[in-house]
Amino acid sequence: MTDTNTEKPEPSVVFATLADPRRRQILRRLLEHDDAMSVARLAEHVTEGETGTDDQEQVYTELHHMHVPKLADANFVTRDGDAVAIADDGEAVEPYLALAAKYDSTDEPKPERA
Repeated sequence: MTDTNTEKPEPSVVFATLADPRRRQILRRLLEHDDAMSVARLAEHVTEGETGTDDQEQVYTELHHMHVPKLADANFVTRDGDAVAIADDGEAVEPYLALAAKYDSTDEPKPERA
């Protein structure tokens, strides 16, 4: 008998979920800290980490209504009221986050599409 809680998530789910840089930021932040964080605190972190983003209320709304639910649907985070924490399956995305970090943190100009 296979325990579904220990299976790796499908790559298509991982890639679709991690396609958005804000969701990657949320997961990195939660993986760095063992405790759950409020959506408001996550919004502060995202706002601080983005150049040109200063509307924390808008970021909070996007996290609350779009990004955190998407992460929860993929079983990467759990939600208890306003508290968000890494789910058991959440740690399975660490290798994907490490790969994405190589491209997220680059200061090189991105190639233009023809």
